[in-house]
Amino acid sequence: MPKKAKQSVFIVFSIIFLVMTDVLSAAAMGALTIITIGFGRASKGLRKKHRFLFILLTFLLIFIYGVVFVAWSYYSADKYGQAGSFMQYCPIGMAFFFLQGIRFTLDVFSGRIKDSESIKDTAAYLLFYPRLAMGPVQSYTEHKFMLRNAVICSERLGEGLCLFVLGLSKKLLIADTIGLAFTSLYHTEERLSIAMSWIKVLAFSLQFYFTVSGYGNMAKGIALCYGCRLPDSYRKPMVSGSLVRFAAEWNITVVSWCRLCFLPLLRNQGIKQMLGIMFTWMLLGLWYSPLPHMAVWGLWMGAWIWLHQYTIKKHWHIPSVFNVFIFIVVTFFGWTFFSADSFAEGVSGLMQLLGSGKSLVKLEDMYYIRSGGLILLIALCSATGCFNKLMVRIKRIPILAKAIEFLAIPVQLILFILCAAVLATQMDVSALQWKGALI
Repeated sequence: MPKKAKQSVFIVFSIIFLVMTDVLSAAAMGALTIITIGFGRASKGLRKKHRFLFILLTFLLIFIYGVVFVAWSYYSADKYGQAGSFMQYCPIGMAFFFLQGIRFTLDVFSGRIKDSESIKDTAAYLLFYPRLAMGPVQSYTEHKFMLRNAVICSERLGEGLCLFVLGLSKKLLIADTIGLAFTSLYHTEERLSIAMSWIKVLAFSLQFYFTVSGYGNMAKGIALCYGCRLPDSYRKPMVSGSLVRFAAEWNITVVSWCRLCFLPLLRNQGIKQMLGIMFTWMLLGLWYSPLPHMAVWGLWMGAWIWLHQYTIKKHWHIPSVFNVFIFIVVTFFGWTFFSADSFAEGVSGLMQLLGSGKSLVKLEDMYYIRSGGLILLIALCSATGCFNKLMVRIKRIPILAKAIEFLAIPVQLILFILCAAVLATQMDVSALQWKGALI
């Protein structure tokens, strides 16, 4: 029989997960949770009787969140950056906690959350660990709606386990394999050939996408095991061939959260709308890492996304081939800054893409093509959804559909065993974070 999920279970498991991943981050989130709960409990009386004090307290709480987030970002980059981990780009825990804490505070301030909520409700919202790992971002109201519809049953448990294995496979078998083949190129001081400069950016972008997309699948899978259905964070943005589609499918809930900050500008047309979109993506870049070159990435992507939207609204006919060409050039230039450690390194990488390396191809390029060419091809096919489309067509044939159904569980087990073997042997700290989720 299906059973309703209990909030206390979420809170207990969340605390265990956070302590296992990083004690200092867990302590910071615990302290901020207590402060936020206190703010929520006191807000009802303050809003009505001491409005000035309530406004002052709201901005003070937002300031505290900002200071802790920036300090934690530098702590994370210092701790994990030398290990070559993607935690320096997509921090676990505090980043999503920060967004939800700010959203809760603003919802209390605006009156969307009218009454002071119970300690258990607020703690379950802020510390729900599947969502803290890699999103998505939810408002307090969306979280409550999700819990009301949360049902623990065998169907959701099975679906959740399959999603978790899929996400784990994306991270460990695709993203980490790309990393093994190409990480030495990411921050090399050696002048690369033009071809290898473009392949390096492609490798980084696919590695990053399968890392964050894999974490997103794992988060959804674990939540489904508890009967909760989280929304998508990522779809198929990498090979969409359209900047508008990229904007709609990349880190969906975080982009939506950033859009709320500049909503008045986005309601306008022309220059104001352009500034709103650019500032939205700049904020997204700074959320990944509060460094100048990340702001450049955001401004660059935002400007081109607005330009693409503007041309569509004006009904200008642009050939599909030209759209794809613009998409590739814009995203590759953007990923060059995203993958850099500094603005100067981003400019250097951009110059290599434009031909400062002079040679089109070098003999040593064949080493990287032989060692990583196959996994890049597999990653590209996976990012396009070609495998999913192929499976849909195969399932239309009854005999093949039964064969796929029969083989589904053995394939899942094989993938899980391979992932467990990788977890047991590699020392990538971002992968080790999920050892707590396997208990």
